[in-house]
Amino acid sequence: MALQPGLFYAYAKNIKDDHTYRYLITFSSRKIADEWWRAVSDSVAGGYRRFANVDRVSMQWYTHDPSGHGNIFETVNDDRCALKFRGQVMFTLLMDRGGRNLSIAPVLNYVDHKSGQRFFIRSALIPNLFWFYSPDDQQIRASSQQRTAFFVDIVGADKENGGRIMIGSDKVSIAAHRGKYLAVGKSGAEFFNFSDFDGKFKRGVVDSEGELVVHGQFGERWELVF
Repeated sequence: MALQPGLFYAYAKNIKDDHTYRYLITFSSRKIADEWWRAVSDSVAGGYRRFANVDRVSMQWYTHDPSGHGNIFETVNDDRCALKFRGQVMFTLLMDRGGRNLSIAPVLNYVDHKSGQRFFIRSALIPNLFWFYSPDDQQIRASSQQRTAFFVDIVGADKENGGRIMIGSDKVSIAAHRGKYLAVGKSGAEFFNFSDFDGKFKRGVVDSEGELVVHGQFGERWELVF
């Protein structure tokens, strides 16, 4: 996971016209951006339809429909949606299209954490060190010579959850091939929290094939990349 600290930016556009209710959204971190979106999408999935027209086009681009009482900035003022993020998300109303000023949000080089996609898993501190699945002994190792693309899925994800943005509290699984979950380390579990990538796993026993990735109290930070 290895989410970098620091501000994260996105735009929100009015889907009904091309010149009003455009926002620059500032999140206290990329982690908060994903968790805010989970709260918004969960409120809709739970039957609260006020923000049903808020759509996540990409991690830095959202659309909304202010005319339908679903103005995106209200998500953090609504206790049935994302009120708990009020102090961690800021919506700045941009000038209408007739104006000449536009705040430019930096393009951020992040990988979108969509459940069901295949990712390489690498060290956040040693970029050439990747997770590698050895079919000979069915172990996952940290290797600078070989790498494996893993499916990372929310446990129990179905058609509704496919493509859902993974957040730290989600139980996830990894697999080199569909239908075969892999445990991390000889005593590892097949299912673990998505946040475990951010310090739960560490390199352990060294042998000719590399170093095992095992559970540890003081692990390393790993990130998902394409």
